[in-house]
Amino acid sequence: MESAAVDAIVSSGVALGETPVEALQRRFVGLGATGAELLVEEQVATGRALGSILRTRLDSILEGSAEVLIEADQESFPLRLLPWRPDSARSSRRLSARERAAATAASYYEALEDVARVRSRIASLGGILRGQLDRAKKAEKKVRDSLRSFDDPDRHRRMGEALLAGLSVAQRSGGSVLVPDPYDAGGATIEIPAPPHKSLVQVADDLFRLQRRARRGLASASARAGTLTERASRLEALLVAHGRTIDEAEAATLEAAMRDEGLPVGLVGPTRAARASARLAGPRLAGVRMITTADGWTILVGRSGPDNDRLTFKIAAPDDIWLHAAGVHGAHVVIRNPDRRGAVPAATIAEAAGLALWFSDARSEATADVHWTRRKNVRRARGGTSGMVALKRFETIRVRSQPPPAGT
Repeated sequence: MESAAVDAIVSSGVALGETPVEALQRRFVGLGATGAELLVEEQVATGRALGSILRTRLDSILEGSAEVLIEADQESFPLRLLPWRPDSARSSRRLSARERAAATAASYYEALEDVARVRSRIASLGGILRGQLDRAKKAEKKVRDSLRSFDDPDRHRRMGEALLAGLSVAQRSGGSVLVPDPYDAGGATIEIPAPPHKSLVQVADDLFRLQRRARRGLASASARAGTLTERASRLEALLVAHGRTIDEAEAATLEAAMRDEGLPVGLVGPTRAARASARLAGPRLAGVRMITTADGWTILVGRSGPDNDRLTFKIAAPDDIWLHAAGVHGAHVVIRNPDRRGAVPAATIAEAAGLALWFSDARSEATADVHWTRRKNVRRARGGTSGMVALKRFETIRVRSQPPPAGT
């Protein structure tokens, strides 16, 4: 086809509202979008007619002198396979070629596969981030909602103080007692629940115990809410970084940052052989502190919620002794009892209880209660988060917190 005929065909397309690139692409089968764009770019750069440029380029292809190239945009890394070398490559783009055109084309399609793989990896990281951020925000909302459900610690304290101050004039009636309110200048009375089987001093002790428990619960929940808020903020920052990630190096950096945050990235499902090997290998002690007591017993302490869950339900044996600080968040503690002895020394239980208190939210208390029982009496709490349990039966010991030996 003559050059003038090409120009006339393109002009007819432009007259119909098409761009020169569209006119070339639609009317010359096999030219493609890339070839059409290169022709128009060369026309703009040189002032030559499109038909003349096309004729020259087609001749070079037929003669085998055209150099097939791969063009990569450094900013957004899309790749294009160029049928010839453009007269002037834009500075933001990189051109490369192999010795033979076929090898260049093969490299191009391999590169496309690499780009697709990287984009898939980046998309997968984004999905993990969005899912984890959603979980963190829901957990934060749940904890902040629970804060509103805690009893007011001062209410229990005021009732306990009123009861002790009004012991001599208290009037019991059924399951409650009426006493003057020491905080009311008018001398009004307040009604305090008081089970008939307990003395008023015992009722006051219970009220002060409720005050301490409510105070610890509020402090623990507030700290947990703050931790979740900080985690959500860090995940949001990672999600912003994900939006700027475009290549493999940046994806690797993002993945490492996500792994540091404890997110499940780069995990591969176990094979049948790997599962069988894991069963034979026995329990792993990663995430568990191991401490030897003064009398030679082994104590294991979980480091996190998932570690607590694994320690209790994967590592501990049914007759091991299980301990946890009462009424507060804390580590699961296990005294190993491989000989299934019926009784564990009281000193060992007291030492393990001190560790359970140290690794709990009640560490700062002078003394506090620790529940202990056989591991077989511990069950996962229905609907609870990882590490939450329910006890079938237990005993309680009051101890002081005890730090672990150095290096554990």
